[in-house]
Formats: sequence, structure tokens, C-alpha cells
Amino acid sequence: VSTGQVLGAASVAMAQVSPAIFCGAAGGCLLNGGFYQAAVLNQDYSVNSTTNPAARGSVISIFATGQGALNNAPADGAAAPGPPNFATTPQTPRVAIGTCFVDDCGPLKTGDPTNGQWVTYSGLAPGYAGLWQINVQIPMATAPAVQTPLAIQYDGIGSADLSSGFHLTIAVKQPAWPSRFRVEYCSISSNTPRGPALFR
Repeated sequence: VSTGQVLGAASVAMAQVSPAIFCGAAGGCLLNGGFYQAAVLNQDYSVNSTTNPAARGSVISIFATGQGALNNAPADGAAAPGPPNFATTPQTPRVAIGTCFVDDCGPLKTGDPTNGQWVTYSGLAPGYAGLWQINVQIPMATAPAVQTPLAIQYDGIGSADLSSGFHLTIAVKQPAWPSRFRVEYCSISSNTPRGPALFR
């Protein structure tokens, strides 16, 4: 019930951006030794988790908030538009996976983008209100692990300090061999140890 009276007043500092990644894509924010699973979809649109890691070199979708002003922004509370009129961020965020930003993880390896476009989309998720979606490719140099630190930086402001003991994580695995390869076992003679041979 409102009394129509001001019972208290204070000034609150507001920032133009305050990036933060959502956690708990599967079942809420679950603490596991100081690490939280980030809200991330793998390239096949399945939920990233310790039992469903993303392959190095694949593109993941990170879901976040706090991006601030947008190009082609929808009305407050309205669902974000889809193609071709996406609501995009005026700047491209930097994404840290593991111990480095994806655009600064050392020499490029086979499977990394040669055009330097690690972040392929940054804007509102079409059909949702205010949900920031960032599509980014995982560097081939990223070490496979079930708890790989994840953070974003936008307009110079970071979502987390990767050196701290509290941050979000994703699960990363080795990429699968291309479908044109198969593993077979062969031996030259009965005295030759049997082992895997790679065939095209």
C-alpha cells in the first residue's frame, strides 16, 4: 500500500554498460568448487555442460546482460527483432576463454578464423526481450577442460576477473576428426604390432 510519502532518498551511480554473463543454463546457478556453469549453447544448439562440452574451433552462443545502448533497439520489454534487422551492439565485445582473450591467444592454428572475426554476432537474441547473445569461436589453442574460465569485456568493462577464485566456466573438448577420415587397424605381418592407421 502506498502512503504517497517519500520515506527515503539517495543517489545511485549508473553505468552505461555493465556486462555480466548469465549462469546456470541447466538447472540454475550451481556452485562447484567456486566455479559456475555459464549459460552457453554449443554450435549444435545443445546446452554446454561438463557432460556436453563444446569442441575447440566451434562457435558457441553466450547469453548475457548489461550491454547498454543498441543499434535498432526494440521498444522496452518488446521481443528483439530477427533478420535482417537485428538489434546489435555498436561495439564488438572481447571474449576471454581460458587464460586469454580469443583475439590474443598467440599464433593462429589450423581451424582458427583467418579474418580475425572471432565474434560473429553481438546483439539481442531474436524473439527475446533484453537477452544479449554473443556468438564466438573457441580458439584451437584452448586447453580442453570441463571447467574453462569464461568472461567478456565490453567498452573497457569486464564481467569478471579471471585471476579471481570466482568466475563462470564452460566445458571444452578436442574437436572430432573430420568425417573424411576413419581409423582402422592393420598389420604388415604377424610380427608387426597392430595399431591405428589413418586413411582418407
